[in-house]
Amino acid sequence: MATYPLTYIKSFNSKPYEQIISVGGNYPIDSCDAGGSSASPTCGWAIDKNGARIPNSQGFCCSCTASAVYDSSIGNGDTTTSRANLNCDIFAGGLFLTGVPGSAHCMRYADLWYAGYQLGPSQLDFAITATVTSTKADGSALVETLILDPSTPYVLDDANLVSVQLLGDLLTYTALPVFTDTYLMVPSPTGAGAQLALTTNLSRWMLVPSSQVSLDGSLCNMAGTGYTAFANQANGCQQVPQTCLANQLDDLTQADLARAAAGTTPIYLVGRYGGGISGATQAFRKVVNGPLWFGLPIKSISNSQVVLNVNAQSLQLVVNASPGKIMFGQVCQYGNGTCGAFQALTQRGYLITDVANTGYVTATYTITVSQCSAGITNPVAQQGNIASQAVTRFTFDIYSTTNLATDSSCTVGLVNSLGKQIATLQVSFATNATLYDTAPTQSDISGKVTGAGNSTSSSCADKCAIYNLTCAAKNRCWSRIVLFFTYLGMAAGIAAVLWIGLRRGWWLSLISYILKLINSKGKPKSQKKKRKSKHKKKEGSSKAPEPGDGTEAWSGLVDSSTAAAADGGAAGAAAAAAKALSNSMRTKRKSGRSETAGDTAQRESLSLELLPLRITKCLDDTAIHPLCWSEDMCAFETMHGILMGVSLMGFLTVDGMGVSTPCVFSDC
Repeated sequence: MATYPLTYIKSFNSKPYEQIISVGGNYPIDSCDAGGSSASPTCGWAIDKNGARIPNSQGFCCSCTASAVYDSSIGNGDTTTSRANLNCDIFAGGLFLTGVPGSAHCMRYADLWYAGYQLGPSQLDFAITATVTSTKADGSALVETLILDPSTPYVLDDANLVSVQLLGDLLTYTALPVFTDTYLMVPSPTGAGAQLALTTNLSRWMLVPSSQVSLDGSLCNMAGTGYTAFANQANGCQQVPQTCLANQLDDLTQADLARAAAGTTPIYLVGRYGGGISGATQAFRKVVNGPLWFGLPIKSISNSQVVLNVNAQSLQLVVNASPGKIMFGQVCQYGNGTCGAFQALTQRGYLITDVANTGYVTATYTITVSQCSAGITNPVAQQGNIASQAVTRFTFDIYSTTNLATDSSCTVGLVNSLGKQIATLQVSFATNATLYDTAPTQSDISGKVTGAGNSTSSSCADKCAIYNLTCAAKNRCWSRIVLFFTYLGMAAGIAAVLWIGLRRGWWLSLISYILKLINSKGKPKSQKKKRKSKHKKKEGSSKAPEPGDGTEAWSGLVDSSTAAAADGGAAGAAAAAAKALSNSMRTKRKSGRSETAGDTAQRESLSLELLPLRITKCLDDTAIHPLCWSEDMCAFETMHGILMGVSLMGFLTVDGMGVSTPCVFSDC
């Protein structure tokens, strides 16, 4: 037997579960309290053996969030947006006048607990018995039994005639199971002491890998999940109930029991190592009140080397050889529920055979399983001592190396202690084809796929266009209606701002300001100072023209336009005509005559023709032309050209050579 020393680690609950307390709305409890320092939280406190509160045992609270209210009230009517499936419909809840619906989520432990043990390194546990019979001086027989084991490797009889020494063991054909990263879980029913627990419910003992166990209770979905993991789980209020509490010991047990019922070898129950039989004794003590050990049977042949020191003058070697018989043999599934076949690769079969000692002395027999069909592995032989007229059962693990359905057989052989095969039996069985998992059948959503490998569920955006209010109302897509009026209001607001800006001249002022910045950045500082002083001199010595008189400005416009068109081209004739008209107007002013209607019409016509040249000149040149009373009229002359182009809209009026916009050019 392979033995493993046990060290108690802690106890684990079989099945933590979640309980929900609804609060707010029409429930007796107004609100949820899960504060870490609360004296009386909704879930209450769990108390340890010292009377102290266990941190995070107060659970956590959930309530109707804004998104849940939206979904339930004007969205798609979804009530699964909260962990407790709260009714977050603000209209059905009376506008939440009696309180916002909420819930308290409490973790509770089941009644059954498991004692968790850590397994130490494996050891072989066996004993070799040597019986020594000698004759006393008075002629009577003296029988003495010498027992050897790994703890007592050397024994001497009382007469000092025979000594037996255990030198060591030979390596077995199969390796011993290693459980250094495994915990032994022993169920401990309420009220049962530790000793009673170790002698009952053996079929429910489990060997669980340490990677599936949380010792401090801080991890979800593991054996040992505690209050801390449950209370601090990620997005807890958006999860479904019982989230974080999966893969508990009870879950593993039920899954293994289902496998056993189907004839499949369990994964966690210790019956996995019991030769297809659950409930074999696994825990024992070598001595009374001594260390507790966990043991598993070794079915392969194990040999030890023993040295016997004796006076061999009259020594006789006697080997017990007895006839035997193979009573029967069959291949069964786990638990012997079904015999005759097992599923290839998924399950293992168990060849069961009974061997009888038909003689009258206790003898050693070797049982072999060989000559198995292709695809079936030959198991390792086993040995056993069988008393006279007794029957002993042997179990061999049968593995299939093919996934096909086959009709197979193996030959069971019985060999006596002299190495002679005295009986054989052919055992026939079948292996069923491996049943591989199949992919689930999925609905056809090819018409809804928006990207490779990404499927999207039907939403209001897919059903109704933003302007289709009838469709939105029919499908309860209230969000589409709200979105439509939101966009409409935004468009109306932008249009209103544009209209007010045009009526009050905001945009013209902005353009004027930008152009002045552009023009001012291109002028040298010295030239700016010179122009400023020159402008002040003109203000002091000249009389400002009246607002309706534009002849001086017209003359400046003609001069700069003529200079801009000095290189000839299509505008040369217009520039020359403007020059002649300007000279004529100056002559009339000197003689005291006023401008005629014909002069005014001609001036307005030529202004439009010379406008592109003047704008270009104004942007590139540094000359100052006093169109209005401004420090830098070049920018305003550029504005003049822009405004001339938009005057047809009716927002502005063009007054001969200048622009009449009182809201913008208050100085003109």
